Amino acid sequence: MHDREYGARAVIGVAIPQANPTVEPEMAALMPPGVSLVATRLTSQCSEPRERLFQYESGFHHAPASFDTLKLDALGFACTGASYLVGAAVEDERIAELSNSVGYPVMSAAQAIKAALSRLKARRMALLSPYAAWLTDAGLDYWREQGIEIVQTATIALPSSDTRGVYAIRNASVMQVSEAFMGVSADVLLLSGTGMPTLRALEPLQQKLGIPVLSSNYCLAWALLDRLELLSPRADGGSLLSGYESALERL
Repeated sequence: MHDREYGARAVIGVAIPQANPTVEPEMAALMPPGVSLVATRLTSQCSEPRERLFQYESGFHHAPASFDTLKLDALGFACTGASYLVGAAVEDERIAELSNSVGYPVMSAAQAIKAALSRLKARRMALLSPYAAWLTDAGLDYWREQGIEIVQTATIALPSSDTRGVYAIRNASVMQVSEAFMGVSADVLLLSGTGMPTLRALEPLQQKLGIPVLSSNYCLAWALLDRLELLSPRADGGSLLSGYESALERL
């Protein structure tokens, strides 16, 4: 235990794209008692979405300094789309170097999803993408390169190719589009994208589809807590986060 007024068990940092309104409320809701979530914003003045995502990824490696003297116990990169563009091999190397430099666990949302898929022994995945075609394709390539078979894909249409359109998506749209996965033969459904609200959708979709349903923010919260050995055992013997109901009450 740390001698802190807040975050006696841990302080977890998260680096978030500048206009993203979703990461902080969802991940904070998933934190157990005694664990604080603190955020820093990744900024870019670029209007071209692809280049802006690359700038977020580059900026993330300077994120620890933005917390100044605040001592973090772990740090997450909450921008799945940037990971898809950079690729797993490059990202894994860069994040390992950053973690070694700062002396605490560092992980991206994409790495957290990989860890969750491994824990669940999932090899066949259905994917809901809130991206334009160019970024959806990058995501498909990313997962296939990890040896994951994509058995079905559905998308939520955005008003333009600007990735910031994801912030206008609502839970009702996530639920409606996910109806396309009824009867899907997959080990897991991934709701990709940290900017898309998903926390209220996970449990009802899991009940409807009968398979685990994951999201970028859910996996990042789980993986960081797992690295810090701060997960409470699930009553049903499962291996990921429990306590949906209490988390939803905190939204």
